[in-house]
Amino acid sequence: MNSVILMTKIPNKNSKTRLSTILSEEQRIKLSGNLIDNNLKILKNYKVFLSLTPDELFDDYTKKSRYDCIRQTGDDIGQRMNNSIKEVLSLGYSKVVLIGSDIIDFDGEIFEESFDKLENNDVVFSPTEDGGYSLIGMKKAHDVLFENKKYSNPNVENDLENSLIENNLSYYKLRETHDIDTDIDFVKYISKSENVKLLGKGEYNSNYLIDDDYLIRIARGSQMHLDNQIEYEYNALKFLEKSNVTAKAYDLKCDEISGISYLTEEYLIGRDLD
Repeated sequence: MNSVILMTKIPNKNSKTRLSTILSEEQRIKLSGNLIDNNLKILKNYKVFLSLTPDELFDDYTKKSRYDCIRQTGDDIGQRMNNSIKEVLSLGYSKVVLIGSDIIDFDGEIFEESFDKLENNDVVFSPTEDGGYSLIGMKKAHDVLFENKKYSNPNVENDLENSLIENNLSYYKLRETHDIDTDIDFVKYISKSENVKLLGKGEYNSNYLIDDDYLIRIARGSQMHLDNQIEYEYNALKFLEKSNVTAKAYDLKCDEISGISYLTEEYLIGRDLD
């Protein structure tokens, strides 16, 4: 029997704190919940366990969930992953794949490939762009892969691969996947581009250059205390467009999974002011 463990934080005010520079608390909670739901839809053909933290929210969350839920236990992320895998394997499942909840490009194919490649390999995993991994699967627990490891750094995948080699464990590396942890990750997602860089931050706006071609502007606040600051800026730019002294506003968009609105506009190369 095969199963998938979706390891996640229960959406709450402390979700996705690294995105607090561009998303409100409400938007971060919505994003977290929708990422979980989107991945659960992809996993509809598999037996799924939710591995959950924080513990104080576990009981209330599981009352509303139709999935089997387990508590995350351990002092660090490595121990929590290992303990989750061990718990599900102990229930009689022959192949277990553990994933994170914040991956934006999982699909059914990667899970089919995971279980297929586990036939002839001890471990499968999917690297992420930032040097970590988003998926790891195995047929038996391998404590050595999680012991004395440092996480949240660019060497996580390399450390895993070195441990596999040093311990003579066969493995298969799946395609690279992408998560949403930082503002750049988020803008890459909404722009569908890998070529994103922060152009500048003002007191209330963040501006990102996309493909060296156009800007995405996200309002982080409003000097005029408006609820629709980015809509106001879009309308102001459209109103001033005929003056030929402002950048052209292209679109006003809303991201469904977070609820954030943002505008796209022309990129004009600036000059230093005297």
